[in-house]
Amino acid sequence: MLTAGESKAALQLVIGAALTTSTALLERASGAPEQQRALLLEAAPEVIAYYSVGSAALAADFYDDAREVAAPPRLYLAEPVVIDRTEKIRRAVAWASEPLFTEAPSEAGARLAEVIQLETARPYRDTILTNRRRDPSAVGWRRIARGAKSCKFCRMLADRGAVYSDSTARFSAHGHCGCTAQPVFSTDDFGEEASVMQYMASKKRRTPEQQAKLREYLNTHYSLGGAGVQTSAASKAKIAGPSPADVASRLKAQLASLETSLPALKIRAANGESVSAPIKWQTERIAELKRQLRA
Repeated sequence: MLTAGESKAALQLVIGAALTTSTALLERASGAPEQQRALLLEAAPEVIAYYSVGSAALAADFYDDAREVAAPPRLYLAEPVVIDRTEKIRRAVAWASEPLFTEAPSEAGARLAEVIQLETARPYRDTILTNRRRDPSAVGWRRIARGAKSCKFCRMLADRGAVYSDSTARFSAHGHCGCTAQPVFSTDDFGEEASVMQYMASKKRRTPEQQAKLREYLNTHYSLGGAGVQTSAASKAKIAGPSPADVASRLKAQLASLETSLPALKIRAANGESVSAPIKWQTERIAELKRQLRA
């Protein structure tokens, strides 16, 4: 069974593969800036769509694993969620392409990477939050940040293992955000409800007054290099990492599951079904699991 940290690491592999593909795409682009932009507008959404399948499937697996550990009384099976954002992605790619028309065309690569990273991770978060709303046994979700490596905004949103129980709570993410979400169930130790400030920071739109208040709060409590609000002893115990033996056991279980289901996917492909994306992701994940178990 995947832990939050293991699932986050697997998501980074999916995002890394998407970034590698997009970088190669930009390097192959040639001709006038208009031609390069046209190529990116056509191909970048397809790259994102391809890897979004793996991102959403990974989140669904993690959701089911977390649910199995919590053992709520009612049955539920998570479904991958990939929302069609083609037009929004094309607008973002158009923005990423703007440096191609300037004296600093190399900046297009950094912008494109930001779009690819954000949009490839989005189905993972959408899958967790959508299934949390559908699942009658789920009571909310936690934000899983990267610890000290996270920006002060992300650290504040994740602090104290805060649980967002409001079904309308958004997952705020910025470019190159490395945060993920973890479902919380009625049989879990609920922990601390997200604060008024954390909910406000999660809003899609904030008034100038709210924005100023949030900026002041972050600068006061989450200055650069600061640790933010201290995590409680109970929260620290809850997020403690698993033992090496536990990790190995979970990796082996996931490997066995993937190796068992892969032949069925290949049969579906042979019958004409469009399942090449999950086959590729599953094959790469199997190879990565084997590498981790050998390490």
